[in-house]
Amino acid sequence: FHPFYETDVSIDRARSYRRVYEDVLIIGNRKWTVVIVAGEGSFGANFLFFILGASFIMIACLCIALWFYSSMHRARVVNNIRAQARSEKAAMIIENSREAAKAERELNDFLAHEVRNPLSAAIAASSFVSAEVNEVRPLITEESKLSVREDMNVIHSSLQFINDLLRNILDMHRASSQQMT
Repeated sequence: FHPFYETDVSIDRARSYRRVYEDVLIIGNRKWTVVIVAGEGSFGANFLFFILGASFIMIACLCIALWFYSSMHRARVVNNIRAQARSEKAAMIIENSREAAKAERELNDFLAHEVRNPLSAAIAASSFVSAEVNEVRPLITEESKLSVREDMNVIHSSLQFINDLLRNILDMHRASSQQMT
C-alpha cells in the first residue's frame, strides 16, 4: 500500500470510486472538501485483524459472562445470609416470647402463693374476731380480749405483708420500665 496525494481532483471524479471518505472543513472564511479515496486492495480484509477482533470480542464476552455470574452468585449468597438472619431473628423472638411467658407463669404462681397464704390467715382471724364480737356478751373476759387482739395483729400483719409485696412488685416494674426507655 503506497499512498499518493493529489490536490486538484474533481469531487465528481473522487466520488466515482468505490471506497471514499469525504468531509467538509471550514477554516477561516474558506470551505475545504477533503476526500480520501482508497486504492485497489487497500481495504482488503486482513485475516490477522479478523482473528484479533474476534478474539477481543470473545474475551470481552467471557469477561461480561464472568462478571454476570459472579454478581448473581454474590446476590444469591447475600440473599441466603439475609434469609438466615431473618430466620434466626424470628427464632430468637419466639424463644424470648417463650421465656417471657414462662417467667410470667412463674411470677403468677409466686404471687398467688405469697398473697393467698397471708390473705387466708387474715380471713381466718377476721372470722374469729367476728365470732367473738357477735357473741351475746362480747369481749367481757380478758381471754376473749386477748384473743381478739392476737387475731387483729394477724389481720394487720397479713395485710401489711401483702401491701409491702405489691409495693415492691410495683417498684420493680417502674425500675424496669425506666431502664428499658
